[in-house]
Amino acid sequence: MVILPHAIMYAIMFFFTWVIFFLAWSRRRTPGGVFLLCHLVALSIWVFGLYFEAVSTSLNVKILWSQICYLGFTATVPFYLLFVIEYTSQTKVKKYLPIVLFIVPFLTDIAAWTNQWHHLLWSGFYWGSTEYNILVYQHGVLFFLHLIFIYTLAFVGLAILALRILKSQPPFRSQLIILLISGLFPIVSGSLYAFNINPIKGMDISSFGFLLTDISLALGFAHFQLLDLVPVARDTLIKRIQDGMIVLDWKNRIVEINRNALILLNFSEPNPIGRSYQEVIPWPIELEKLSRLNLPVEISLDEDKRHYLELQVSSLTPQSSTPSGYLIILRDISTRKLTELKLKQANEDLQNQIDRINELQIMLQHEATHDSLTGLNNRRLSDEVLNNFLSASKQRNQPFSILVMDIDHFKEINDQFGHQTGDNLLEEYGNAIRLATRKNDYSSRLGGDEILMAFQNMTIEEAAIKAGKIRQKLQMITIEKDGNSISASVSIGIATYPLNGTSVNELISWADRALYAAKDKGRNQVVLASSVSRSPINKGK
Repeated sequence: MVILPHAIMYAIMFFFTWVIFFLAWSRRRTPGGVFLLCHLVALSIWVFGLYFEAVSTSLNVKILWSQICYLGFTATVPFYLLFVIEYTSQTKVKKYLPIVLFIVPFLTDIAAWTNQWHHLLWSGFYWGSTEYNILVYQHGVLFFLHLIFIYTLAFVGLAILALRILKSQPPFRSQLIILLISGLFPIVSGSLYAFNINPIKGMDISSFGFLLTDISLALGFAHFQLLDLVPVARDTLIKRIQDGMIVLDWKNRIVEINRNALILLNFSEPNPIGRSYQEVIPWPIELEKLSRLNLPVEISLDEDKRHYLELQVSSLTPQSSTPSGYLIILRDISTRKLTELKLKQANEDLQNQIDRINELQIMLQHEATHDSLTGLNNRRLSDEVLNNFLSASKQRNQPFSILVMDIDHFKEINDQFGHQTGDNLLEEYGNAIRLATRKNDYSSRLGGDEILMAFQNMTIEEAAIKAGKIRQKLQMITIEKDGNSISASVSIGIATYPLNGTSVNELISWADRALYAAKDKGRNQVVLASSVSRSPINKGK
């Protein structure tokens, strides 16, 4: 293995590339930092392969190392362009962009490793200078197509940097100028190699320009805070100068602060640049949490709660899990906050009034649909509810029973003991019926002492049992009046769908017939509509 001058240059380049890599590693959180690291890795693979290609003496081995070179060579410029785009825009590049940019490099790498079958990348090889162990590569059409591609990317990157320089302010303009200059050297060295303007024919000097690029980047890191300060911070500050603004770098140091922020925070020092934000903002704040929420928080500046600030934290790289810095916006909201507090109190007073009105409306609605004496439903909604019950029973093919009842000899109770006693008895009956029925059952006072009950999914046999229990329960109720214990029995008639009818009117009519049949039989009993004849019946009480 022969050591040659150009091989020594490749080794020096490899060393410098990794020095820059380690300098850039601590700045990887900065937008574009990861792409810069990938660019340096690709460059190191390229010059690593060039070194071993230069010192190898076998034709096949030289070609193998050239194929390895292409893995880094084709990726170097796309990664550099992605770095420029992300660093100058301070936003993550679209996910599809790296895929698009690496289609041509991927195909070129495949062409390099399959060249022996198509010779489109290298059309041939021959030995050049024996003193420098040079193998001359004759380039095919794919080489020139790839050359056009990488030069297009390179000039796009330079154009982005040039436009950004025109819009930037110091010290960020100096950083961008360093990047622009560093991108020119590889273009010059690559052009010399592409047009065979070499000191030694066939020697690959295209990578030599990156040695000067590495030196430029090192200078930028050392003297121009490259990747330390955020290029968009000053622009954002100028656009929103009416608010208090603080810009922090990735180490939470203040890199920009405007006069309004100093006034709002009552900070006496005129220039706190470079200091931790905690020395300026007197309250503990969680930068990462607030930036993820992206919502303003309110802070009271004094104990009497007369002065308020609104504070909002935004990440300068919102799509990154490790932000490279933060933008803090401060706004005096004392007037607005005090107005809001007064409005809130007025709204609370108004809400209390609305709640009271709603309570009254509920009471009125209940009174409109319920009998005030028994607490049962009144006749207002009976037709609608019963028709809905019957429709549901028809759809589900279930029985539906209606019970009609009244109090035996109720008129005599009113005449003998007074209407108030009768009302008290009805009130007790209403309470008992509500307790004896299910949540989905329906009961209403039709008028006087006549009460209707409806039961879904209840057969006539089950309805008879239910009616018997209700009859016994009501018979046990007593009212005390002038030393007398007053009680009464009830008569109940039952009709069931579909046995006794298919409409609400039919069922109520047959339940009425059964009720009056119960009275004819001596009262205090339950009669089923199916046991009642169709002849007229006596409706006397």
